[in-house]
Amino acid sequence: MEVRQTDPSDPSRSARPLPGAGKQTLTPAQQREVEKLQETDRHVHMHEQAHMAAGGGLAGAATYTYRTGPDGKRYAVGGEVSIDVSPEKDPQRTIAKMQRVEAAALAPSDPSPQDMAVARNAERTKAAANQELRQQEQEKKTGSAQSTAPGQPPAEPQAGQQKAAAKSRPVSSYA
Repeated sequence: MEVRQTDPSDPSRSARPLPGAGKQTLTPAQQREVEKLQETDRHVHMHEQAHMAAGGGLAGAATYTYRTGPDGKRYAVGGEVSIDVSPEKDPQRTIAKMQRVEAAALAPSDPSPQDMAVARNAERTKAAANQELRQQEQEKKTGSAQSTAPGQPPAEPQAGQQKAAAKSRPVSSYA
């Protein structure tokens, strides 16, 4: 059996006969294996398509791992879709992006363990961005309360406030 990873634009992808694979009579066991491979192929393509549809512009193209069946045709038996999980410079944009990442990871009806891990990491990044956003809002309230005192000019940001605003967001990496 042959296992290959290939580009989705490869014209020889999925359920296509290999060169030299002519018509042959399959045993009942081989026919059952072909039927199982056909079902797996359909399932893998639908799973990866769900990721791409939900991920939109954040998702890359799907890549598939193939296996050659007893009929000489190649069937997808695994796949993956890359997705941009990097945080944005603005916490509100990071929150929105991580919501899309999480939705894309959980889009298939049967998310894999890797899909679940990506969703958990997106949730953690989103929580950190929410915390940063709350901190920024609190700093604005504190700063505006100081600057709105009657008869006083607007206050300059204090050193501690500048440092808090300069904190970087966590960066997650995926294998």
